[in-house]
Amino acid sequence: MQRLLYLFIVSIVVAGCKQDVAYQSYVELYNLRKQGKEEVKIVRKSIDYIIDNIEGKHSLIDGGLSVAFDKYMDSLECIYSNDRVTDFWQYTPPIVDEDIGIQRQVFDIDAIAANDIIADIYVALDIWENTNSGMYKKYDIFDEYILPYRIDHEPLDIGWRINAYKTYCEYVDYNTDIVEQCITLNKHIPFKIYTAFRNTAKRSYTQYAASLRGTCDDQCLYTAMVMRAVGIPV
Repeated sequence: MQRLLYLFIVSIVVAGCKQDVAYQSYVELYNLRKQGKEEVKIVRKSIDYIIDNIEGKHSLIDGGLSVAFDKYMDSLECIYSNDRVTDFWQYTPPIVDEDIGIQRQVFDIDAIAANDIIADIYVALDIWENTNSGMYKKYDIFDEYILPYRIDHEPLDIGWRINAYKTYCEYVDYNTDIVEQCITLNKHIPFKIYTAFRNTAKRSYTQYAASLRGTCDDQCLYTAMVMRAVGIPV
């Protein structure tokens, strides 16, 4: 019944809006899910999960405020490189255009292509199957804590998973307890916390990796990205 309802909804939308990239992605995903080959069963299950949860998922993107803050922090860190200043909360970057702080919503269904989702699923599965064992191999754990291509409202960043894996996998000893893995990995994430970023939008993995700075929330988001990318379900 759910399957028929899904097809009915998609057929109406596609008929009335054939140029809608968003629902074309839905159709592509559904067609891939229908394939009955045994070797893609786990991928089809992952596609189901993405389809069921993509509704309402979105990025919040500012007009460049976080980029302006990053440049400002670069200059302050250079000036105070030999000082003991650890935060610059008392400094306010000169913002000429207030519009750069306005955040806009970009819904995933309007911005992400089906083939990008499929590629990310394969990367996630490959990392998962070659890292963890025991209780952490349960699919529901993978579903909830490894598979999602986003964590919060950060900008979409297709490719973040493999880039994070390549950067941080060497710091993880998969023969140790999962808590030990988290502790060890966290020691190799040199993220600087600055309260100046408290009003900026979340950033993508690539943006965080370039600056390694932000608020406590930003640090948590980046760390979660890294841990999920190396197969640690957090």
